[in-house]
This record gives sequence, C-alpha cells and structure tokens, in this order.
Amino acid sequence: MKKIIALTLALIMCAALFCACGKGEKASDNAALIARFGGDWNGCVKFVDGRQKYEDLTGTVAAIARFNIDKKGEITPFIGLFVEDTPIEDLTARFEGDGILLSGKWINAEFKDVPMTEKDGTLSTTIPIEKEAGSVTLRFNFRRLDDTGWTDENPGFSESQINDCMGKSFDELAEIIGYKKSDYPEAASSPAKEDKPADGGSDAKAGAIIGSWEYVNGGYVYTFNADGTGNYTAGSTVMNFTYEDDGKTVKILYTGNTTPNEFAYTVSGNTLSIEDSFGSKVEYKKK
Repeated sequence: MKKIIALTLALIMCAALFCACGKGEKASDNAALIARFGGDWNGCVKFVDGRQKYEDLTGTVAAIARFNIDKKGEITPFIGLFVEDTPIEDLTARFEGDGILLSGKWINAEFKDVPMTEKDGTLSTTIPIEKEAGSVTLRFNFRRLDDTGWTDENPGFSESQINDCMGKSFDELAEIIGYKKSDYPEAASSPAKEDKPADGGSDAKAGAIIGSWEYVNGGYVYTFNADGTGNYTAGSTVMNFTYEDDGKTVKILYTGNTTPNEFAYTVSGNTLSIEDSFGSKVEYKKK
C-alpha cells in the first residue's frame, strides 16, 4: 500500500513538473510571437493569376498592416491596400504554430485560415480569391515602418520607395492610400503595471538589467545595452529595440512599432525574472 501511495505521489510530482515546464516554454514562445508579429507594417501587394473577370487585375500597389495583440494572445488585425472601395472586410487572425492564420473576405469573396509568416523581418501572406465570375491571388509582403532591409522580396520596395516612406507615421501612410483613422484600430497601448515587484522579488537598481540574459530552457535571449538599445533573439530571428528602465519596469519599443510594451521585472543574483506579454513571470540567466 505504501509503495502504491509513493508511486502515485511521484507521478503527481512529475506531472506537475511537466506542466510547469510546458507553461514556461509556451509563455516564452508567445512573447516571441507577439514581438515578431505585433505592431505596424508597411509594404505592398501584387495581384497574380487573374482569371476571367479579374484577368486584367495585375500589378503591385501599396499596402499597410497593423496587428494589435493583447496579453491573452487575442489579435486585432488590419490590412489595408491601395484599391479604391475594396477593403479587406471582417478580418480575423489567430496564432497557429509559429505563424498566424487569417480569415475574412475581399470583394465579397471569403477566405479562411490563410497562413501569414515572418522570416528575416518580412511578413508575408498569399490570399486566394475565388468567385463565380473569376479568381485572383493577392500576394503581400510587409516590413516594419522605416525598415531599409528590403532585398529580393517579390513584391518588394525599391530604394526610392523606401526613401519616400521613410519617417512617415502609420497614420500618414494610411492616409496616402486612402484610409482614415476610423477605418483601422488605434495602436495598442501597454496596460499599466502595478508599482511593486511580483513573486516576492526585490526591485533592482536602474541599470541592473544591462547585459545578456538567456531563457532558462534556452533558445531565447534578451540583450540590454548600456546606451538604451537592445534586442530579443528567438532562434535565428533577432528583433531590435530601444528601452527605458527604472529598476522596477522596463519599457521596450521594438523597431517599427509605435507603442512600447512595459514589463515588470526583478533581478536576483544572475537571474532576471521578467513578465512576458501575457503577464506571467519568466526566468532568464545572465550569460
């Protein structure tokens, strides 16, 4: 009987440990996804494979996108394109794996669970449109506002197009292609944090966060430089940011975003305990 009880307790402890590890990995994965996809994007859409009524719908036009993502991982998406009176309607988005699935309709034709991916700073999706009158495919590529990293994307920005868009806000770009503020969601604002350390930790002196910190299970690294710049590395993806630190919270503004995210944190020895985008504490070790 004692052996059975001991075995049962051991199984319970193993299950609890497994769940705790899984939660930490999921929290870190979610934080990486939000950093990769959230915020404002500028780019273009190319019309290809037009058939029947849409055979003459060809070429490339400007496009913009905004993805507001809350702490629960709920996405409020917007994609605008420079085609008069034909916005993408009823657009929804959800995380799936390491990307996003989009559903909605364009020219009254529905599309469902279309994948959107991010690679090397380029956000891409291909939306097929099928109607009785014909069909056409919309191929989108986006990069962050003021991003100069366009290379061989198809469609993509030329150097002159990059220069024309440089320094323009999301609102200005939206207005250029025919949208007004009421057509798209406002930029997400960061929720206020409690002015106290969480999980029994102690406040750090401002500047204690400086350095490189690796997620305890590996694969993710925060780097905070002394000059207020830094980056978050998730595998081969590097997301640059600027930050402000007061010893209790750090405000991180990723390149291309217009609104910073604010995370409470504590430092104890070589351990950084910092909130992820869902408000859960995740531990990183100093490298």
